[in-house]
Amino acid sequence: MKIALDAVGGDFGLATNIDGAVQAANAFGVEPVLVGPAAKIAAELSARGVAGDKRFEIVDAPDLIAMDEEPASACRAKPKSSIMVCAELVAAGRAAAMFSAGNSGATMAAVTLWHLKRIPGILRPAIAVPIPTSRGVTVLLDAGANVDCKPWHLVQFAMMGSLLAR
Repeated sequence: MKIALDAVGGDFGLATNIDGAVQAANAFGVEPVLVGPAAKIAAELSARGVAGDKRFEIVDAPDLIAMDEEPASACRAKPKSSIMVCAELVAAGRAAAMFSAGNSGATMAAVTLWHLKRIPGILRPAIAVPIPTSRGVTVLLDAGANVDCKPWHLVQFAMMGSLLAR
């Protein structure tokens, strides 16, 4: 399965994200599509001895949305950011999913406002996070990006969670 990875997002940046991509490819057989500055990604792959490995695709995205940028404005101003390009790859069918440890608001904006859109009637998306527990995996819904929810948003989150559980 191809997963678009925002290679430069998050607190620890490129090296940590590439380490995770290599581990995921080895342990789970995923095919990471590494999105970010192509030359820097290639250098990181080379440093890990996997340069030229067909499991890894590099897609150049020269811009970065910082954690403190306003999400919609940043997406509008930086269409070639790693977050926007990841969402574009999923929308185009070149990746089955995307992962970003970067600006969660920008990730949600890229997905719901620009590339994939929301299901009609859903007012806000919710981030779902699987959490391993002693009884299996539990999914935490609305794990970020929504800081001013209204009661009707919570009802919709509950409905989406119920559908996911089924």
